[in-house]
Amino acid sequence: MIELQNVAMSYGGDDLLADMSLKIVPGSFHFLTGPSGAGKTTFLKLCYAELMPSSGRLT
Repeated sequence: MIELQNVAMSYGGDDLLADMSLKIVPGSFHFLTGPSGAGKTTFLKLCYAELMPSSGRLT
């Protein structure tokens, strides 16, 4: 399971993600859509622990 609680990510003074909460349970199906620069890659890097959130909790 992946759970984000009030996760925020900033880089260079810019907010990339703000106050994001989400729970992904095993066996569920999700997809990400959005325009370029919306934070899709940042979100995935947080989930794979390639990045650490600026605030909030990721388990």
